[in-house]
Amino acid sequence: MISATWLKISRFAAALGFAVLLVVSAAPLVSAQGTQNPIPVTSEDTALMQDASTYAAEMGVDLAQAVRQLNLQQDIGRLNAELTESEPETFAGLWIQHRPDYRVIVLFTHDGEATLESYIRGGPLVGIVETRSAQLTLRELEGARFQAAKIADRLGIPHWTAIAVSKNRAELYVSKSERLNEALQQMDLRWPEHVEVFRSEMPVPTSDLYGGLYIWAPTEAPNVIRQGTSGFSASDSSAIGPRYGIVTVGHCGRGEPVYRDGVALPWVRGYPDGADDSAWHTAASGFTVRNLIQDGDVEPLVREIRSKAGSASHTEGTFVCKYGITTGYGCGDIRRVLYQGDPIGAPNVLVDYSSVLPGDSGGPWFLGHMAYGMSLSYVDIYYDDTPIRWSIYMPVHRIESLLSAAILTSDPDCGLSINMNVSPAGAGSVLRGLDRTPGCPEGRYALGAVVALVAAASGGYEFDHWVGVSPVNANPVTVTLQSGLNVTAIFRSIPTLTPTRTP
Repeated sequence: MISATWLKISRFAAALGFAVLLVVSAAPLVSAQGTQNPIPVTSEDTALMQDASTYAAEMGVDLAQAVRQLNLQQDIGRLNAELTESEPETFAGLWIQHRPDYRVIVLFTHDGEATLESYIRGGPLVGIVETRSAQLTLRELEGARFQAAKIADRLGIPHWTAIAVSKNRAELYVSKSERLNEALQQMDLRWPEHVEVFRSEMPVPTSDLYGGLYIWAPTEAPNVIRQGTSGFSASDSSAIGPRYGIVTVGHCGRGEPVYRDGVALPWVRGYPDGADDSAWHTAASGFTVRNLIQDGDVEPLVREIRSKAGSASHTEGTFVCKYGITTGYGCGDIRRVLYQGDPIGAPNVLVDYSSVLPGDSGGPWFLGHMAYGMSLSYVDIYYDDTPIRWSIYMPVHRIESLLSAAILTSDPDCGLSINMNVSPAGAGSVLRGLDRTPGCPEGRYALGAVVALVAAASGGYEFDHWVGVSPVNANPVTVTLQSGLNVTAIFRSIPTLTPTRTP
């Protein structure tokens, strides 16, 4: 029946707070000549060295060893993906062991060393990989996890599920395990083997209600706001080209705009609560979206995102770092991939990091210049009455899938265009002062390009006003592109003067 092992998750905080640097206001960052104003960002080496210094201090190794071990995490993620795809009959998962010795522990049900040899031969993981035996394959564990979640769904019992690779077991968390036992007996259902049940309080997203931080949303209560931290800059497709903005948690805006410097950032799509808690907000006029995150610890305080962690990169033991407006910069290692509710629902990630607090939700998780995910919440877990706090983040591939938005990297983006029209037909034309962004095809623009538009009237007409840009009466008019643009120049005919004949 149900294991007597208990896990109590006592407090859950959905940290609402929107920080930092993914939306930058004030002066345009791209001039009319297409030259970007310099903003100092953390270099490739500096960003990794910052994270490696934290790792070295926590793990008790020197800096050079820390850099080597962190650089191996992408190779480990690739190995995990290859074995999952190619060896489903024997592969039981892997995890990274940091203490007492750095090892990659790879589990197989049989023939582990012989199977693994061809995958690591001549590669960077030779000498640090250790094979061990396991009873169940990763596919069997996933099947057990799925069946447990399906039963809990059928019984109407709120739950989380996870796979503990290092324990070679599936786990299910429910608020009342006795209710699960009673329901199983009443419905004569068989509980899947190799699934341990733990008691927990189901996380319910909550908002911290106090004012004055970077990005916020109003509430029904007067003078009370919700706060949060922005995650990553992102783009999506519209009818005439990409739009740009930020991704963050959904429980701040709850279907409404969030605010930066008093300016509304419109809600496009998202989910206000639950395991899919996420939102996509577009940038308002006057903002320039930059591919940056704030790490807030070492000058110059920002770094670029240049790549995104794949779905197989969130391996147990992987070291990652985060930033939030309340607690700032910090790091920890992944402990679980967590499934909440729906047995086939996409996973979130638990990290052994203790300082995510209200105000941090939505903030970025990263390593070096690679995006891993955004903060959702934290839980306090009690083993033998000793609390251990774990943080929860949503991985980047889930964010992109849920929101149909792409996290920006430093790759050039030439996706913006201007659709120019005149009314009435033949009354004139629209000329562009900048016909391209450097490095982009003619008529295509990068995010933040500044374009001057001139309405040139034909004979018998004069310019009246613009539709689609402002100020509507300016000619020429200058626009900073945050999305594709539909512009119409409206002209009016010039009255013809008829000479008056005098007697």
